[in-house]
Amino acid sequence: MRLTYGLTEECRAARKECRRLERRSKRSPNCLQQWRSELRRYRLLTLRKRAAFRYEAIDNQRSSPQHLWRSIDQLMGRAKQTASPDISAAYFHKSFVDKTACVRASTDGVEDPVFRSPLAEISFNMFQPVQAEEVALLISSFPNKQCRSDPLPTWVLKECSAQLIPFICRLFNASLRAGRVPQSFKSAYVTPLLKKAGVDNSDPKNYRPISNLSVMSKLLERVILRRLLEHLKSNG
Repeated sequence: MRLTYGLTEECRAARKECRRLERRSKRSPNCLQQWRSELRRYRLLTLRKRAAFRYEAIDNQRSSPQHLWRSIDQLMGRAKQTASPDISAAYFHKSFVDKTACVRASTDGVEDPVFRSPLAEISFNMFQPVQAEEVALLISSFPNKQCRSDPLPTWVLKECSAQLIPFICRLFNASLRAGRVPQSFKSAYVTPLLKKAGVDNSDPKNYRPISNLSVMSKLLERVILRRLLEHLKSNG
């Protein structure tokens, strides 16, 4: 269902009545005022129903920012613009590298940030090991999306999770013990997207790079995030 489509049976019935009165008004001028009154009522009803439909669509997607912004873009008529075919991947890469270099140059020489010293009794020496139940829960809650560099689709990972979870636990625990992330987990598939609709798509400055990591990398991120948040909350 499209987000702009919020008509109900009540709206359809009002539209049908409006058309009937319009036909009568053409034959009898005495019905002209009645038709105008019904047309005004139909338009107000349609606006009210569509507004309620859109508010409900946005409210139902508050827990998913990605779907929420996609819905807002559709409601505002901001269609996605494709990248210009005249810009090569090498040119995109050079533009993003130059942009990063400019940011680093502008912040060079800035004073180091000041941190509050932690309490002596609070320490974080190691991560808690990963359990099979935790990995199974994370995989089951993961959306059926994957990066182009993933060796298999996410739905296949879910189907074969019982066989793969022991290996994943061993891999993640080895990473947590060593304090290192596998190099393959750091590779991302970068897609340039326009910052906003209507800008010049032939100018690389109007793009932002979107990095899509592999599913395994994202799973490890969530494992580490849960442990860090637990430590921060428990120690205030």
